[in-house]
Amino acid sequence: MNDTTLKRKALLVAGIVLSAVIPLFFVDYAEPDRVRTFTKLLAKTGSLAGTVLLMWQFILGFRPFSARLVPDLLWSYRLHRLVGIFGIFLIALHPIFITIYYARIGMANPWHLDPGSFDSWIVVSGIVAFAIMAGVVLSSTVMRGWLRKKRWYGLHLSTYLVPLLVFGHSLPIGMTLQQTALRYIWFAMAAGFGLFVIIRIAGAFGWRRGHYRVSSTRSLSPDVTEIMLDYEKGRLIQPGMGQFVYINPGRHFGGSRPFTAMHFDPDNNRLGLAIKGQGERSENIRNIVPEEQVMVDGPYGVFLDAAVQTDRDMVMIAGGIGITPFVRLADYLQRHERRRGWLFYGHTTRVDIPYKEELESLDNVTVVPVISDDHAYPGEKGYITLELMERYLPGALDSYEFLLCGPPEMIRTLEIALHDEGGVPAEQIHHELFQL
Repeated sequence: MNDTTLKRKALLVAGIVLSAVIPLFFVDYAEPDRVRTFTKLLAKTGSLAGTVLLMWQFILGFRPFSARLVPDLLWSYRLHRLVGIFGIFLIALHPIFITIYYARIGMANPWHLDPGSFDSWIVVSGIVAFAIMAGVVLSSTVMRGWLRKKRWYGLHLSTYLVPLLVFGHSLPIGMTLQQTALRYIWFAMAAGFGLFVIIRIAGAFGWRRGHYRVSSTRSLSPDVTEIMLDYEKGRLIQPGMGQFVYINPGRHFGGSRPFTAMHFDPDNNRLGLAIKGQGERSENIRNIVPEEQVMVDGPYGVFLDAAVQTDRDMVMIAGGIGITPFVRLADYLQRHERRRGWLFYGHTTRVDIPYKEELESLDNVTVVPVISDDHAYPGEKGYITLELMERYLPGALDSYEFLLCGPPEMIRTLEIALHDEGGVPAEQIHHELFQL
């Protein structure tokens, strides 16, 4: 990762923290005792700082904007999730400590709800907002492994109600907002969120998206299909090596899926993807036919940037459909003979390995298929390991750039082995993970 990207990440994190802290300077902490001051601080931290983090979570989850802040979109998505978890923790402080604060000053219990009272309905809006946020955080963490993609996406869409409920809760009854200039910042945030929603709806209908037509499809294996797309109108997508794009077929409205651009021809703007059927969304895209229209958003990702900028030879480690970023990279190494490449490709069987013939025809890239479920295979069997790579790679492991793409467990295991046992510096190990 280059220094510019690191600086932008550091500035973004600093900006998030600073913007969450600033509203606390508007609070009047003049209380007669320390307990009231402390409970007021925690209650206000929950309501004010928590709301700011909520807004940041929406910004970081909107990829066209977050990618402008930091080009490493997958890092931004991880930050998006962390901000959400920390934000819901802060927001949870508010109902706890505002109740304690009201009890200390002798005010009525805020949890005593009167259906005929306007203030009670304002309190209810805050409770509902918190419940939605808690549900989304749980669905993205502890429940993510078994929750269906469509249901998870539907729960995520419910978060658009949260800012409406939060602003509706805080502006009418928030004393700090009523008594200080902070209310103008809150009104600006509310207006900004409204604009944000409009932009997202426009994007769902094609604004700032590339409109492409499927020119051809080709079966690479029983569960992998290659799809070639021709540009028609809208935003022209020009992905670099290792970058990915999001695809949304015109006949399917909803969340799109990321796929690596394994082919791009700048002469005719033709874009190629290899798509494996993994869930309903991927199957819908894999089953599209020639002449069908699709929307494309991107490109995103910095997977190969740092490795390409060095002079070291490259070791590519792929598992299954993780081969896609390396198709273009292998062609690049073939044309730039000053750098050699080794590709260790893990697959279940020797039959229908995607791009096997194309890759093995290259002179400057050594391809080592590793088959896990075929004991009769005459080549390398089992799984990709450090010992296997050492048999093929001349010289010390720390003289290479390592690029890993495949199942998360494979990536994590090999990263640890390369760094701890192989002595490879962390900055020479790069991975791509879409499982967020």
